[in-house]
Amino acid sequence: VVYDAVYIAGGKGLADQAEAVHFVNEAYKHCKAIAASGGGAAMLAKTYVDSEAEGVVAGSGKNTERDFVNAIAQHRFWSREEKAKIPA
Repeated sequence: VVYDAVYIAGGKGLADQAEAVHFVNEAYKHCKAIAASGGGAAMLAKTYVDSEAEGVVAGSGKNTERDFVNAIAQHRFWSREEKAKIPA
């Protein structure tokens, strides 16, 4: 997995794309930073992502950007490493 983070912007129909949902699940399983805002936050409901987990930033506003940048700087969130139930 050769990316450091995933940002899910709007995109109402994105949640209906199996490949997009799988990609986000894979990023979560590999302990990557994930952020979502607008319609992207609704997409998290279709994934195995725990929106309250460490390294997941969901919402909008000035703090969202800062929190996501800080999450990227940490590179990975090993507390999520034992997510064996995620099919990715």
